[in-house]
Amino acid sequence: MDNLKSGILKPNTYDPVFNRTYAECAKHYGFIIDPAKIRKAEHKGKVERKVPVVRQQFLTSYEFRDKREANKKVRDWCLYDYGNEEHGTTKRKPYEVFKAEEQPRLKNLPQERFDIPLWKEAKVHPDHHIVFEKSYYSLPTRYIGKNVWVRGGLYTAQVFYDGELIKSRQRSYRAGTWETDESDYPPEKSKYLLKPLSHYQKQASKYGEYVCRLVSKIMAEYACRNLRKIQAIFRLADRYGKESLNLTCKRCLFYGDYRMTTIKRILDKQLYYLPLEEEIISKVNTDSQKGISFIRPFDYFIHTQEGPK
Repeated sequence: MDNLKSGILKPNTYDPVFNRTYAECAKHYGFIIDPAKIRKAEHKGKVERKVPVVRQQFLTSYEFRDKREANKKVRDWCLYDYGNEEHGTTKRKPYEVFKAEEQPRLKNLPQERFDIPLWKEAKVHPDHHIVFEKSYYSLPTRYIGKNVWVRGGLYTAQVFYDGELIKSRQRSYRAGTWETDESDYPPEKSKYLLKPLSHYQKQASKYGEYVCRLVSKIMAEYACRNLRKIQAIFRLADRYGKESLNLTCKRCLFYGDYRMTTIKRILDKQLYYLPLEEEIISKVNTDSQKGISFIRPFDYFIHTQEGPK
């Protein structure tokens, strides 16, 4: 065979590197991959000679309306026309040789169809997850920072490290899905995953009312995924103080922006001191009630006629 990329990743006379999916296909059907040497076209000449033979002798001699009719005609051509012509080199009829020598050696097809896999390399991130086809799959702590290979079959996603299967999960086809196994986390982290929302609300209440409300909002989206975000918010109180964090959360709640980049920017620039829009309106109304108004009466600004002509 040729060294096409879909079959051979790295050509080599003695140790070629096969495409993983193609190698699996060969193992499933029981055939041998035997790539030709690089730049040695004569090694595969007779095999490829069949392509122009079919083009010149079959495609130019027959007409057909669709694929089904074409398959029937090419089968008859192989059996009764070309297959019964004497070969120029061997002086034997190809179909007779096939029936007598080759067919008895053929294996039966496997009962199960070949599940064509998708292989991809992935890195295990600090949150214990890898990304495969826009979905997230967790792995044990010892694999964090390492590169693994993921085999995506029709129903399962299998993860391999150094050729060894380390995890098999149900494959997800919906982007953004998190397949998290809590047993992949160490005890000091997994205990947080098993805590109910009330536990984090109780922790957040130590930092203030608005921190508690913000935590409830974030945890409602996806608890396991956002756990590290909640822990990071709690740590910000050590650096900036509880009051500053609470005012920051109040501002984030008002504008509906819960991103960590926003929270950190507000804290770094001390934007939590700025009044909110509703506070500005409230202050104006309060000042008006106290008698603070324009120096001139409001009817001064009403123009009933144009200026002098």
